[in-house]
Amino acid sequence: MNYSARLTAVLTLETLQRHRRPGADVLDEICTREQVSSIDRNLAMNIVYGVLRQREYLSRLLQQFCRKPIRSLHPRLRLILLCGLYQLLFLDRMPPSAIINESVETVKEFGMAKPLQGLVNAVLRTCLREKPHLPGPAESGAAEPPVTNHPAWLVSRWQAHYGFETTRKICTINNTQPPLCLRITSAVDRNEYLRILNGAGIQASPGDMAPHSVLIWDYRGAIVDLPGYDRGHFVVQDQAAQLAVMLLGPFSSQYAYLDGCAGVGGKSLQVADMCEEPPKELMCVEPHPGRFHLLKANFARCQAADTVTFVNKTLEEVAQTRHPPLFERIFIDAPCSGTGIIRKQPDIRWHRRADDIKRCAQRQLALLKNGAELLASNGVLVYATCSIEPEENGAVIERFLSEHDRFSVTDIHSLLPAVAQDFIVDGCFAPLPSTTMDGFFGARLVKVG
Repeated sequence: MNYSARLTAVLTLETLQRHRRPGADVLDEICTREQVSSIDRNLAMNIVYGVLRQREYLSRLLQQFCRKPIRSLHPRLRLILLCGLYQLLFLDRMPPSAIINESVETVKEFGMAKPLQGLVNAVLRTCLREKPHLPGPAESGAAEPPVTNHPAWLVSRWQAHYGFETTRKICTINNTQPPLCLRITSAVDRNEYLRILNGAGIQASPGDMAPHSVLIWDYRGAIVDLPGYDRGHFVVQDQAAQLAVMLLGPFSSQYAYLDGCAGVGGKSLQVADMCEEPPKELMCVEPHPGRFHLLKANFARCQAADTVTFVNKTLEEVAQTRHPPLFERIFIDAPCSGTGIIRKQPDIRWHRRADDIKRCAQRQLALLKNGAELLASNGVLVYATCSIEPEENGAVIERFLSEHDRFSVTDIHSLLPAVAQDFIVDGCFAPLPSTTMDGFFGARLVKVG
């Protein structure tokens, strides 16, 4: 069987209903196994993420067009219909007739009965006919009860923390496709890189918050196909993460730096760029084998591998074995619930559970304590998450400070650009999701004496 984009999308969504796994990982696994083309892979990702972002809205419309309760439909058939509805309503580059025909073909590819092919054809043609009169996502979001496309427990907790109107804005933003955000490295000038992108027909603009950021709008290609990828001209990194790294300042090549949860290396590469000369030491700790491989590959691509020590261990293991000298600067981007990046990873909203947040906070506190053991006197430790949950952010800092009297939160106004000053809340960097930036949290701690 040749795996089309639509069949791949349905299989990915089907897997996500059974397993709490990242959508991109599931999709890549299927595409690699079945040798799905890069074009079909990109379309499948668009469909998968679109259905996840608009699941409640699409489900309500599907119920409107179906004569029977949609819960009685075969789960796979329901997914085929949701994918078809998403394409008809949100993807304007494909002819509607092709979307309907391909959806019917997907039913055939799965070996479903002929009457079900007719059902898919009828429902999608009804949608096409009624499309001019249907309420859009914004109208549905303002209805009573509103269509938020988020689980009720998450909406309720945000309303308790941030109020009704802010919660509505967060949900609305999360239901849209974000721009691709790059940090331009020291290998090229940002304005020059923008000229290169625009010359290649890629719509891009300077980031509005982080000084070295570029936003690419409606990009549907592969990251590796962007100009300058092989030459290390950019790193995929959100503006919020770029601003959080700036909390480590002032930067000096005389300092030893530790990235305690390095991931694929975006923050460490930014540290290397912000030091005028290679730092005294730059250590990247990443225990996950897959991310560790990508971490090393990114440094090699940016021609910076000679400046760093890679450690494929946990931060706890490093804390147990590291002896003086310690680090003057440490960045802990702790694993979290990810509720600040739901827009980019829409599967998070449906996979998270309320008790995940408590478990994350416990792990985050442990990582913060590990980092504290590795910090030199008068050194700076930045604790960060891509969560907007107070239990993972301010509450973790408060508990840590209650047990570590040599540490204190320090002022960060002078370290952030003027346009980012409004994101400082209670002395910490705490933007909520916006049109051009993720939700994030960063606290700058100093170890006294």
